[in-house]
Amino acid sequence: MNKTLIFHENSHIDLNASFAPGTYIELQLEKESDKTLNRSYVECNSEKKMRSLLDVDCRSIEAKDLKFIASFKGNICGFHLPISRDNEPIKDIKDYKYYIIVFAYDEKKAIPSLEDFHIVIDMSFRVGVGRDEDVKESKLRNDFNSDIIQTNCIFSVLEAVEFLKACQSFKEKAKETNNYEFFKNYPQLAGKIAYIYYRFDLANEKFIKSVSDGDKYLKEREKFVKKFIDVYSDEKFFIIPSYKAKFSEFSNKSDEEKIMFFQEFLEDLVKAFDIEPPIPTIYKEF
Repeated sequence: MNKTLIFHENSHIDLNASFAPGTYIELQLEKESDKTLNRSYVECNSEKKMRSLLDVDCRSIEAKDLKFIASFKGNICGFHLPISRDNEPIKDIKDYKYYIIVFAYDEKKAIPSLEDFHIVIDMSFRVGVGRDEDVKESKLRNDFNSDIIQTNCIFSVLEAVEFLKACQSFKEKAKETNNYEFFKNYPQLAGKIAYIYYRFDLANEKFIKSVSDGDKYLKEREKFVKKFIDVYSDEKFFIIPSYKAKFSEFSNKSDEEKIMFFQEFLEDLVKAFDIEPPIPTIYKEF
């Protein structure tokens, strides 16, 4: 009878949706073992490879294929999924799959088998197209009539924005108010959000210029930065003494004075950018 690894009981995981590279996950044994176990995984860059490996009871695995997981406590192991994939699409394709198979097996064994604890994880979630150092928007587009949170791919910056909005809406419906706790409880979503920011680097001007309306974004960003500097350095806003001057004396200030500095600075930024509604006070949260 096959034994399985399962996701940690506190994690909310959608088994019908894929994972993003780099996602931190925690796995536990379905039932306790009295043996000392090794944990490792093998990567499969296609569904065909994954199926063929399972069909022959993993006999095609070689020791060099195994990536060992060092971080575990008792029956629980935590680790990051690999951040890079050897078949990352550099051209637009619709069908794409990438898996890892994680094993927990007797330390006396050199190679695991399906008789050992194991789980197949689909990490086919992708963002844009191209290798990490040369990411572009894809020309493909999603049909988001279905749940956007379950999507296996984000093709454009616009789709990324819609995905992030959907995650925020989901968070509010789940009545999660603390970001840290939300990401801890929903590691699959946390990994996708992080991977979107990793792939769509809005600090990279080369990437921005490749995006539709990218030049417009750069102009707006330049205006934003200039206004921020104006408030900070007292140009046009006539704040006496300027925040720049106050900041130069920061090391001599008490914690309360530092908190008030940031409170006042944020309030003046809100006025400068004409943001509504006003930001809440931060004083009591420190």
